Amino acid sequence: MGFYADVSMKDLDRVIRLLKNGRYKVESIGGRISLRYKSRRYYAVNEVSLHNIAQEVSFRVYEGASTKHPIYPYAMSGDGLIVTCSVGSTAYNKSAGGPVILDTHVFCTTFINADGPYNSPIVLGCDKRLRVDIVKYEGILRCDGIEVAMLRKGDSFMVDISKKNLRIVRFPSMKEELSDKLDRIIRRRMVR
Repeated sequence: MGFYADVSMKDLDRVIRLLKNGRYKVESIGGRISLRYKSRRYYAVNEVSLHNIAQEVSFRVYEGASTKHPIYPYAMSGDGLIVTCSVGSTAYNKSAGGPVILDTHVFCTTFINADGPYNSPIVLGCDKRLRVDIVKYEGILRCDGIEVAMLRKGDSFMVDISKKNLRIVRFPSMKEELSDKLDRIIRRRMVR
């Protein structure tokens, strides 16, 4: 399942044998994405996203919890944005033109059809926090595709990387190298 999967359903019998014999290891693959909206906290594996509703959504992006450090000097307008880390970077983020992230100590903001000269993805260290303020129109805030809230002008949310690490089970005898995995994914998606 997903980019980090090294096994498929056809490997099920072998996987059960490896588990029974203790021939696996648990690997940390980085922190989860933490979303703070109002007084609640949500966690995502793949991404936090903001999507426009009927028209574009306008927002300002800041580094940190305050509005003292804008990343860009003006409001962004477009279909929204995606915030992801290494785990989710090969999913929705990649299809929206964002980078594949190999470092577990960074996260990325990818803008979706944003207007203006500053619409390239932004990569931040995992010790940083991102604040987004809605300045015009409306948008839907989602966490791994699940709707959290409908945002209006004046609403804001913050995203950072949680200290809660994601852990997966790896089978050393079945681990696929990154280049082979990317090649397999690309070939599977190519039209023949």
